[in-house]
Amino acid sequence: MSNWFLNVLQKFGRKYALVDFYGDVQLYRYFVLFREDHFDDSWTSNLPNILIHQYPGEPGGWGPDGPSPHSHPWSSLGLLVKGGYTEVIDEKINRTTNAFGWSYVPYTSNHRLVTVIPGSISIFMHWFRRKDWNAHGYECKKVCDACEKFNDGVCMTEIGVRPFNPQMDSKVGVKGWRTMKFIPVDKNFDTTISERKAALVRMGVVNPGTSEAKLNIGNIIKLKALK
Repeated sequence: MSNWFLNVLQKFGRKYALVDFYGDVQLYRYFVLFREDHFDDSWTSNLPNILIHQYPGEPGGWGPDGPSPHSHPWSSLGLLVKGGYTEVIDEKINRTTNAFGWSYVPYTSNHRLVTVIPGSISIFMHWFRRKDWNAHGYECKKVCDACEKFNDGVCMTEIGVRPFNPQMDSKVGVKGWRTMKFIPVDKNFDTTISERKAALVRMGVVNPGTSEAKLNIGNIIKLKALK
């Protein structure tokens, strides 16, 4: 993938970063045909589009989703042009795709990226937005260490899918930093990330370093809150 082309997309405001609570980038997203407004009802979000996904990766190759599946409101097709990843489809199918392989996920399925080769790049194409899409994967699909320790070995979240609430679920990451959110990579990007990390230092919050460790800490906090 040409760095020149990616730089042009960034110049025109078409580069976004999926950033977690700790200020770490999980994914860079470039809009090729047009920019979609994230988490709103913009008419452009209903049309087919071509995106480029760039995965910074982390030691161990832990994927950005881990045990948290998600679904899309449109069927999608991905072409790996660099690196590769392993994903789980509907909690049944493990599929590894390497460059230059294809990965198709229908809107009726959920999936999650569990391992990613750092630096992987994919061309992600999606079809028209489906009006009958109403499912979103639960955050937890297995009994993790936190549940073993704090919840007597019982998963705190049911296995399955739940109705998707556009008014609530689509806006979860927009106003705050409690969950991952997309933010534009513009002239203010580095400052925004630095301010987020500085705020965590002032709060005494230590970045555990890996997505797996972050997930376990998040589960522990949730379970303690339920006690």
